[in-house]
Amino acid sequence: MVSKFIDFENLDESAFVGVQSGSDIKVKPKISNRSGNALTLTPQGLDVNAGGEVREYTCTWTNGARSGANDSRERRLLQVNNSNLGILHLDFIVPRRTVMNMVELPNGAPTPTRLIEVQTRDGGFVWIEANSRIVKTKECQTNTRYVIDLIGFFN
Repeated sequence: MVSKFIDFENLDESAFVGVQSGSDIKVKPKISNRSGNALTLTPQGLDVNAGGEVREYTCTWTNGARSGANDSRERRLLQVNNSNLGILHLDFIVPRRTVMNMVELPNGAPTPTRLIEVQTRDGGFVWIEANSRIVKTKECQTNTRYVIDLIGFFN
């Protein structure tokens, strides 16, 4: 079998000259500079190199929102790596279905670079707007446990 390296940064039809059916194509992935090119091709597949330390920030429940289980910092935790990719993990119950502020990121924590939102299994919404410290909900069922992750880039 013939292997051929394809440079996706400078891709044109010449990249595929000599590639035959059944050939292996080796790809050197490169993702945006924003994420620090953290993907590496290994024999097992793509590996994500988060690089460096992960910063953690414990968030605060507001307006009667509370943990869906025994309250601990892991139930309301923002983790951000050196490439500014962040995961805000929330395990919660809300007291009402109307639009409400549910969680506040602490001062000093990074904020999202753009809107991050998810829709819950029953049609509710959870979101945090760009440059905001406030996570909001709408139409989430009262006294129902939700476990979600808001994933995006934070500065």
